[in-house]
Amino acid sequence: MASTSTELTFTLPVPHGAPIGSQPLNVTTAAGQVTIADAVTITAITAAPSGEDARDVRIGSTGTDERPLRSLAKAASLARAGDTIFLKDGIYDEAHGETFGAVTNAPFRVTSNVPADVTIKGESVAGTKIMGPGSKSTGVCGLVPAGNVRIETLDISGFDFGVFLINADGAVKNVSVHACTTGLRVEKSATETREIKFTLDASRVYENTSTGISSSGLPISVADTEIDHNGAGQAGGGPGIEGAGGATLTGVNIQDNAGYGYRGVQTPSPDTPLVVTNSSFVNNSLAAIVLLGSSVTGSWSVKIRDSRFIDNNQVVLVNVPFTQFDLGTENSHGMNQFTIRWNGEGIVNARNATSESLPPIRVFGNTWTIRGDAGSAIPPSGCSNQNSPSTPKPPYHWRIDQPGTCLSTGKHTGNVIVN
Repeated sequence: MASTSTELTFTLPVPHGAPIGSQPLNVTTAAGQVTIADAVTITAITAAPSGEDARDVRIGSTGTDERPLRSLAKAASLARAGDTIFLKDGIYDEAHGETFGAVTNAPFRVTSNVPADVTIKGESVAGTKIMGPGSKSTGVCGLVPAGNVRIETLDISGFDFGVFLINADGAVKNVSVHACTTGLRVEKSATETREIKFTLDASRVYENTSTGISSSGLPISVADTEIDHNGAGQAGGGPGIEGAGGATLTGVNIQDNAGYGYRGVQTPSPDTPLVVTNSSFVNNSLAAIVLLGSSVTGSWSVKIRDSRFIDNNQVVLVNVPFTQFDLGTENSHGMNQFTIRWNGEGIVNARNATSESLPPIRVFGNTWTIRGDAGSAIPPSGCSNQNSPSTPKPPYHWRIDQPGTCLSTGKHTGNVIVN
């Protein structure tokens, strides 16, 4: 019996946002429908140093793994919502065809270089490098998405802003941002009403001259991330995290920043919590945590567990009324370690106002170590009100000095104070 074979060539349009990977092909024939498993492989829009932006799409495969584009800019011009842009290891800069985003100062006006609702993913943090003209290039930004974005496995350096998000959710993971003026900026315009969400995970933000992460009073979530050596180029020293209206910090190391470790600004949405778990604040030149926003009605809620505060100028400095501190309770021990250098301070409420009555501070189950002659720098009355006038007022300072004062008695029992 004779047999015949037929070779067919299909041209298949792939919709934007189609799942990446092997997909089945359904073919309808006169005999019925035939399903061919793993017949089609859908890839991300791919760019690589070996690629070419000028290739005519009509001859096929532009932006595939076999025939990659050269630039992120070209890949972004082809991408739509739901697509993934994959950057192979190499340098992506202006010399190789990149057109970066831009921003002007407040009110911020941006020129996006990435469409909304895409994922940008590199091959490796060490090898996939988005490089700008330098941190002094005012307004030049590495990535400015037009809307929500996912950014993964990249190294970003040499911009005014490494990543600039406005009115957009951002999920950033396994990314290194450094040698910028500000590493990451999260912004919300006055007309935007929806809640903005920003997460940073398994990343490092370091050696940015002004600020590591800057937020216009928006809550952020950071996990398993290093934020270090930022702010050396800012007068008075710049912070690791600045302006966040509240945060969840889990497994974060904030270290050796030239200003504050975390500088939170309360926004018109009060009672925004700061929750710190299993994190470290080490050798920041000013306070490990400073909370500002005294003009806003409301309060901060601060909960800190299983964290380490070592050799910062101050542990916590507060300028917001009615701040609720929870550094440990009898039922939920703080398990925090506080090490205060000889000229440092513990927990200070620096408000000069004298009309508020302050809520109690809950401090149970922590270890406090005071280096050197603490008595020479910290008054012996561990809960004194240093900012009020001579007329006695409710205490505004909670300070740590010696056993027998403030934190070792009364409602502050359960702490270990080491001289």
